[in-house]
Amino acid sequence: AIKDIGLSNSLLSVLSKKGDLKRMRLVFDRIKMQGISPDARTFTIFMEAHYRRDEIEGVQKAWTAMERRKIEPDDVAVQILLRSLGKLSGAIAAEDTLSSRPSSSAGAWEEVIAAYARERNQRKSGEVFRKMVESGVKPSERTFVELARICQPESVLREMDVHNTPPTERVFAAMMHRYAKVGEAKKALEIERAMVSRGIQPSERTQLELARAFAHNGNVDEVKSRLGDRNDLQALNSYIQAYCEKGDVPRAVEAFRFLLKRHEPDERTYGYMIAAHARDGDAGGAELAYKELMEKELKPYLSIFMDMVHVRHKAGDVIGLLAIYGSALKVGLGTRRLLIPIKAALKDLGRPDLISKLNSG
Repeated sequence: AIKDIGLSNSLLSVLSKKGDLKRMRLVFDRIKMQGISPDARTFTIFMEAHYRRDEIEGVQKAWTAMERRKIEPDDVAVQILLRSLGKLSGAIAAEDTLSSRPSSSAGAWEEVIAAYARERNQRKSGEVFRKMVESGVKPSERTFVELARICQPESVLREMDVHNTPPTERVFAAMMHRYAKVGEAKKALEIERAMVSRGIQPSERTQLELARAFAHNGNVDEVKSRLGDRNDLQALNSYIQAYCEKGDVPRAVEAFRFLLKRHEPDERTYGYMIAAHARDGDAGGAELAYKELMEKELKPYLSIFMDMVHVRHKAGDVIGLLAIYGSALKVGLGTRRLLIPIKAALKDLGRPDLISKLNSG
């Protein structure tokens, strides 16, 4: 028998880490039957479990259940709610919620800054940071990590000096990541020099970010100089991306097969292979990689859908184009940016009548 809420929460936490929501609900029912009152930690554990499964509505239901019982949420619950709102409803919704219940926790403010960073809104990320400081909340390392993902490096370093916070390798890695994902290797190298000038030597993490910047431009030699013989998943993904961007599909396939012997591919692995086959005119190879990605229930990102629009447009696959949009909607990526090429493809294939199906969807 479960005797107190502390033991109950310990059991729920174990089940949460296993992703066993069914048994978590059974434990919760047992708690109620024995007259034990759940506390804030109980509902936070449920919120964590739903968030790990990308069940944003489940997060909000657990929060509502806590509010209904007039239980004051802990800082972790507030952060999970803001994070889920930022992803489901956008950064404005997350900021409005924070404004309605001000927090003295840096973590809560960081979730809103991160939400605006995901939307590439540098101005609003900076505004939220200023409001945070004005509210008397002390920035943490993570605050500057989130700012570094979107704001100019010079301004981030200046703010760190103002708040007597020494820059860390994590902050510099975030700065590099900002440039690496768009292939601005020169700027990523400038960040490395700034990091070294402050006495911080490049680590495996920062070397990986630099490698990604060079991989984006198909510079295989520079990727090798940064990663050497590393064979972890992220390093091998960088090699695959570099070969893809270089247009060397056979080497990309070779690297992909090497990866398969050591790791389970992630969505980036498949994304790079889809891009490589699409650019090479190999519709079959792109479709096979996309099929495996979806069967493994990995979460595609926007450029994967964009590449598949190109593949199916070239193949004249009208039904396939509609299916792409349906799949994108399920993961929250049915955006105007994706709709434009799909509509153009349908018009080009002589099926403008199907555009209304997309609009109604």
